Amino acid sequence: MGFKKTGRLVLALAMTVTMVTAAQAGPIQVGGTYNVRNTNFPNSFTSGPLTINSTAKPIGGAGSGGLTVRERITDTSSEAQWIEWIFEKTDAPLADVTTGGWKTEIFNVPVTTPVIYDGFFIYWTINGTAAQNITTIPGLGAPQVNPLNSSHLVYGGYFPAEGPFTGPLSFDALLTNYGLGISDGNMDINQINGFVVGAHLTTSVSADVVPEPASITMLAIGGIALCGYGWRRKRRTV
Repeated sequence: MGFKKTGRLVLALAMTVTMVTAAQAGPIQVGGTYNVRNTNFPNSFTSGPLTINSTAKPIGGAGSGGLTVRERITDTSSEAQWIEWIFEKTDAPLADVTTGGWKTEIFNVPVTTPVIYDGFFIYWTINGTAAQNITTIPGLGAPQVNPLNSSHLVYGGYFPAEGPFTGPLSFDALLTNYGLGISDGNMDINQINGFVVGAHLTTSVSADVVPEPASITMLAIGGIALCGYGWRRKRRTV
């Protein structure tokens, strides 16, 4: 049986971000590699290893449609960072099967130290620009100001800390029905051709860590949906 924990709804998104100009000193292992699995039911493809850097990398596989990913890291302190995975496609729609489920799994993400997980967000883009005037998606809640850019809204933000976790880490973003989820959020499936997934990680000073890789459910939208956020262990016992 799987083990799952869900938390309270997202809290206090309007946190001040301090941009650190020195060399990256947070927990994310720049230059390390990770993998991505994209699913647009019933089709799925996996890519990697992909290197954490700022360059766009093609996501291979049938049905990828020219999808690329690049990473952006923002320091919020000397020991904490946001990492954003920026997915972009040359055309729309983002999902070939708009009536099916859509899921992105980012896994084997390397960190240099045990970490606290205390923030996530996701938003969709049109030619690299965040979709505007987005609205509440049932089961998720109202969009909030992007903690990294106050000019647009996202789904998610900061929340009470979970962990500590040892790496590598895995993150999931899910729409149980792509078309309904995008439409409920006041977005046009025929224009959306990208999305951004973000996670906030802080170096842990605690000796009590989760002794195995953690799989963190970032969002589950539409249909049977999680409310807010949660995490689950990657390993399961029968």
